[in-house]
Amino acid sequence: MNSRSDDIDCLWIDGENNVIKAFEVEHSTGVDSGMSRMASLQIQVPCYIVGTQDNYSKKFMELKETSYKHSNIDFIYLDNKKVSREYNSIN
Repeated sequence: MNSRSDDIDCLWIDGENNVIKAFEVEHSTGVDSGMSRMASLQIQVPCYIVGTQDNYSKKFMELKETSYKHSNIDFIYLDNKKVSREYNSIN
């Protein structure tokens, strides 16, 4: 890892200490900085951006189709409200 990837909110690690998924919850810094941190991982894993503001979904799609169009990174957007509903359905 590098200092930029150390700032990622959540890394899921398997039993062999490999990163298998990454999550960024964007509340104040914005989608673009979260995607940039994910790109710093330099590994092929699903990278989830969890947005907390309505305009984040639109910005995510714009960045995915422009700045990260030729990237091999598997960016996935999750709306914070959906994550909360999923969590509440489990409990």
